[in-house]
Amino acid sequence: MTVFSHLYIERLKSTPEKVNKMKKRKLLKALIISLALVLTAWCGMFATDYYRSGHLMTPMFAKCINDGGNPTYKGLGYTVVAETQGDSDCCGTNIISVTMYVGEKAVSASII
Repeated sequence: MTVFSHLYIERLKSTPEKVNKMKKRKLLKALIISLALVLTAWCGMFATDYYRSGHLMTPMFAKCINDGGNPTYKGLGYTVVAETQGDSDCCGTNIISVTMYVGEKAVSASII
């Protein structure tokens, strides 16, 4: 009993301010970890679609928006515009050029 008695005494000494401070630290730590996980997942999705657009492939994590012309893909914060030859469906294999935009800025472009 004497081995753990000092822990019991320290627990009794804790004040509501110390408890609130520890809770805030735990909450902040959980928030930072969750934001880091979300950012890592987004970076992985962006890097995958960046690689695929650089190698004349359709993006994997972006949603296809086909407005009658060449397929346009919308991702989380980026847009991929593919130019196809012949049919204009989103799963077309006749891709001749792909351009990736973040906002209004082109970050990747490939052409045959």
